[in-house]
Amino acid sequence: MKNLYRFLFIVVWITILSNSLSAQVSYGLKVGLNLADIRSNATFPDAPDFKYIPSLHIGLLFGFNLSERLSLQPELLLSRLGGEQEVSVLGVQTKLKQVLSYVTIPLLLEYKLGALSIEAGPGIGYLLDSSTYNNGKKILTGVQLFDEKIDVDLNAGIKYSFNKIFTQLRWKYSLLPIAEIPFTDVNGEPVEPASFYNTAIQISLGYKF
Repeated sequence: MKNLYRFLFIVVWITILSNSLSAQVSYGLKVGLNLADIRSNATFPDAPDFKYIPSLHIGLLFGFNLSERLSLQPELLLSRLGGEQEVSVLGVQTKLKQVLSYVTIPLLLEYKLGALSIEAGPGIGYLLDSSTYNNGKKILTGVQLFDEKIDVDLNAGIKYSFNKIFTQLRWKYSLLPIAEIPFTDVNGEPVEPASFYNTAIQISLGYKF
């Protein structure tokens, strides 16, 4: 069922985009900061608790005018997400950082209020790399818990434009889990598997051609 949702999402995205190609098009470049985190629905004691990490995104955006105020804005971005947690290994505190590299395609509707715009819409990402670091040193292992290739998310934010330069402030959150991991309690008994989701605050600076 989860794969069906992803397939339907891609079909809808392609349909909307193809219907907009006849509209007036603009394009631009953007680069910015991600304040990325990994959230989970785990409620058991000592559940993984990730903290925000800084990372980057860069890419292209396109604008298809649907009306005087409304436009469709697909983007093609390289983006790093993830999170960091403190864990105790044999009584020693250590920091584990999970870094997830994606190529992402947000599809946003933009409503213009003069120089200020409101943006919202879904997105889809494809996982290029999943790496784990222990106190800054990459852990080399053949097993990656965060290995779900497709990330479907929701994006919402604001954009402010002055001439050809613009800034964006955006929030994104995964709609489907990027990992589902089983855990055991202190007695070794299995507990309910935890689902994990990407979330990020994105701050961007861009230029429209």
